[in-house]
Parts: sequence; C-alpha cells; structure tokens
Amino acid sequence: MKKILLPTDFSENAYKSICYGLRLFMDEECVFFIFNVHGPSALYMGDSSFISGTMAGQVEEVLRQQAEKGLEEVKQRIDKEFQNPKHSFELVAKFNFFLEGVNEMVKEEKIDLILMGTKGASGFKEMIMGSNAGHVVNKVNCPVLVVPEDAACEIPHNVGFVTDYDVSFEYREIGVMIDIARMWRSKVHILHIKTHKDDPDEKQQNNRRILEDMLEGVDHKFYQLSNVDIETGVNCFVELLGIDLVGMIARSRKFIERLLFIPKVVTYSYHTHTPFLVMKEQ
Repeated sequence: MKKILLPTDFSENAYKSICYGLRLFMDEECVFFIFNVHGPSALYMGDSSFISGTMAGQVEEVLRQQAEKGLEEVKQRIDKEFQNPKHSFELVAKFNFFLEGVNEMVKEEKIDLILMGTKGASGFKEMIMGSNAGHVVNKVNCPVLVVPEDAACEIPHNVGFVTDYDVSFEYREIGVMIDIARMWRSKVHILHIKTHKDDPDEKQQNNRRILEDMLEGVDHKFYQLSNVDIETGVNCFVELLGIDLVGMIARSRKFIERLLFIPKVVTYSYHTHTPFLVMKEQ
C-alpha cells in the first residue's frame, strides 16, 4: 500500500494537487496523509523578538485549532467529490517549521511520495529559490511530484524521463515512475541531451541497457538531442511529444535548478503546465 504525503496550506492550488494525486492513483491502494504545518514563525513579533510563555501557548493552540478545522474541511470536500474504497486518509497537523515537519512525516510514516502544488512560472522560480516546495525537492529524501498551478492534470499517457546516463539506475530510485507507467499503460520517452561532442562512453551505454531492462514490458523509446541547452531541449521534448509528466533523478541541486529555475526573461511551457516528478538518488 502506497503512503502519499499531501502538504496543504488550504489554498485552491494545494487542493488541485490533491485531486491530481487522487486521480493518478485511483486504482492503487493508498493511504493519503493530508498534512498542514503551522510553524513557530507565527510566534515572532514585528521587532524580531519571540513570543514566549503563556501567550506563546495560546497562539500555538489557536493555530492548532485552525489547522485541524482546515484539514477537516479538505477531507469533507474530498468525500463529496471522490468516493474510492481503495483510498484512506489521515489528517495531520504539526507545530513545526515546514521542512522539519515534512522530514518527520517521511521518516515516521515511511512515506513513498510527496505530492505538492506550485504557482506556475513565478511559483517555480520561488520553488527553487527557497519556498516550501523548493526546500522539499532539495532537502527531503523522498520522491516529490510537483503540480504547477496551470497543469491540466491529465492522465499521463506519455511520461518523459530526462537522464544523462552517468549513474547506474536502481528500481528503488525510479520505481515510482515505472509504477505509474505500468498503471496507466503509458509510453515512457527517455531523453538524453548530449552536452559534449563525444559519443556516450561504455559506462553510459551500459546504464542505458540497465534502464531498458528495467522498462521491460513498458512501452518506451529513446531519444537524443545534441547542440542544445538542457532547458530548451526539455521544452521541445515536452511540447513535440505531448509529455504529460516529466521525471528526473535529482543527482545534484545544480542540475535541478538549471532545469526548473526560470530566468526573468524566459518562461518554458513545461514550467507552468507539466507535473514534474523529482526522484532521489539512493
């Protein structure tokens, strides 16, 4: 049974990402943890001093009550719109800093996937530059599925996987993507963007063969682009092939930021319309 963490700030965008997760895993036995963190930051006063003592306890109690009320409202809305006997829900409110709270949940509940929303183009910039989603992508050891505000949230008939073949693949790293592809009988399109003149070396070719073996029984195809930067290559790949979900392994923060960070003068459509699955190197 999959355990999926659904962080929410009770916004419509957060609820949209929850709905996407419920549809994506509609045929899977899942426990969904609807999760809200109300943090110590609320106890800071305007002059940067910290509320303490009785007043701090009162503020914490008010925040807890508000969080629990919001979680109940989200659950009631789900019950009206979705009736799936394969899905169960747990409501969790934590008084903590956001990143610490997420890490605690991942470790305590052995979470398989975190599913979060973000706010389109500017949201992706914020995500990488320090918002909650960006911290989770970079600092939590768990796959993260990020759903942009403008994503169509369609069934992923075409799944894209961006890789450099530099490191060998393991099922525990990319299993969540393969499981989604098997579930929906998706076609997996594997993109390698060649960033240097040399052909793939023996190690890269061997890693490609490992990946092909792991995709046995899954419709898939390999692609290679040359003489193009990563961002432009991924954007063309997504648009031309109608990619519904893009996957990648987070080998380095620099690679994630290059692929997802949006310079002020450039916005790629995959930033605002395509869910992005960031898997972690084990």
